[in-house]
Amino acid sequence: MKNLFLIFLLGITSYTYSQSLDYVVERKGKQIGTHSFVFNGTQNDEMLVQISTDVVVKLGFIPVYKFIHEGTEIWKKGILTGYDSTTNDNGTDKFLRFHDNSIHSSRGVFSSLEKTYMPASLWNISNVQTTQLMNTLDGSIMNIEIVDLGEEDIQTTGKKILKAKHFSMTGDLARELWYDSLNRLVHVQFLGDDGSIIDYILDE
Repeated sequence: MKNLFLIFLLGITSYTYSQSLDYVVERKGKQIGTHSFVFNGTQNDEMLVQISTDVVVKLGFIPVYKFIHEGTEIWKKGILTGYDSTTNDNGTDKFLRFHDNSIHSSRGVFSSLEKTYMPASLWNISNVQTTQLMNTLDGSIMNIEIVDLGEEDIQTTGKKILKAKHFSMTGDLARELWYDSLNRLVHVQFLGDDGSIIDYILDE
């Protein structure tokens, strides 16, 4: 547990000097939206993380899929103590209120959780050291497995090449994740519901 707590702190610390991370979201090589994290330190060793996703897939000029997500994480000494989010998942409204280790969400009210979970926002490299994540749309708990695939070259939107560690996440959430030497999340890749490849590409 001590080692895991240190990893939590490592993930948090790597972002205290970075005000934001911005991504371009692409599907089949074409931009369909944006994603961002904004990190702000507060008093009492707290950090707030503002998360914003705006994705629209169009068939010609007609929108056929929309995903809009706004979330706020509250961290204290490396532990998630609060999460608030609203989501429009292609016309289905979802929300999450996670405070005092209890959940009130669009799928129900849960008075307490068995333990403290990492959120599935994925920016924190500590995700690769856990086997369960909290869904940031409705608070459900997802079981995952992680495989370390070693170091690879990742390209940003500005054609900058970064050395990044590649981790493959499978289970209830399937994602390919890359973190650079500063433990920043620099790339995400996964399959959409239609089998198309979705990429979150660091915008720098």
